[in-house]
Amino acid sequence: VRLRDGRLTVTTSDDGKPFNPLARAAPGTSLPLQDRKVGGIGIHLARSMTDDIRYEHHTDQNTLTLIIGVDVPNERS
Repeated sequence: VRLRDGRLTVTTSDDGKPFNPLARAAPGTSLPLQDRKVGGIGIHLARSMTDDIRYEHHTDQNTLTLIIGVDVPNERS
């Protein structure tokens, strides 16, 4: 996690099988919850709540980076 220049960056990685969650189609949200297929809501929320989201796979590592613009109050001495 890093906060710099009004941007909060959260990066997570794992060494599981390559999987790009951003390649999945957005889930349908018009049906009642009990009628929807399982899966996809988490990445849907991440997409809708961030300014930028990126996936990379390098050297057997999946890396997901979420970037959110934040208002940082001025610090006073």
